Amino acid sequence: MITSSLDGNVQVPHVGRPHTFITLTSSEAHTYRSCKAHHAEHVHPYLAEHLNEYAERGMTVFLCSKCGTAITPELAGLAAVPDPSDDEHDRDKETHRAPSTVPRGHYAIDPEPWGPPYVVQDDQEDPKPAQSRGPLVCREEGFVISAGVPGTVLMHPEDAPDLQPLPNWENSTGCCGPTGDEGLNRACPCGAPVATLAADYFEPYELHLDPVRTYAFSQ
Repeated sequence: MITSSLDGNVQVPHVGRPHTFITLTSSEAHTYRSCKAHHAEHVHPYLAEHLNEYAERGMTVFLCSKCGTAITPELAGLAAVPDPSDDEHDRDKETHRAPSTVPRGHYAIDPEPWGPPYVVQDDQEDPKPAQSRGPLVCREEGFVISAGVPGTVLMHPEDAPDLQPLPNWENSTGCCGPTGDEGLNRACPCGAPVATLAADYFEPYELHLDPVRTYAFSQ
């Protein structure tokens, strides 16, 4: 179901989050409708080339909600987020980074809150990791836990090769890579922030697509 508002924006169902809608501008909605109708001549060139293949294989492509550009290749959905490897032998020999939580060519919906804001945990004697698969985080006020958005699209960072760091490397503080706990730090080529990369050595290697700033085409 697609619904329109008086200001010309359009609400469309969010793939992977039942009963949730995202708001698109009229031009973004045109891309969405074109995909759904298989009018390949009106779709971004990348989608036009592969649209029928996606439909036949049941694959999903994620697009920027601002400009409609495809920011991933076709990806296969996983039923649940895989458990990250904790074997030191699996780490990259140069960066010491853990292997990606999600394998290449796949994605999973993370049902847990992830990223900022962070709030103080009630149980300071037995704290939990600040977010799924992450480390304990203790700040001046005590141990904290994520109160960020649930339902981020979790994928291999190399499956979105055209995403760029924000200007001045905003929200990319880290040692061997951004910790990912400061907020969105990767942008679509159009400049819109759409994702958060977590790539420091002490945590899982993950890319989280924002569930509002991106949307999915799938069959």
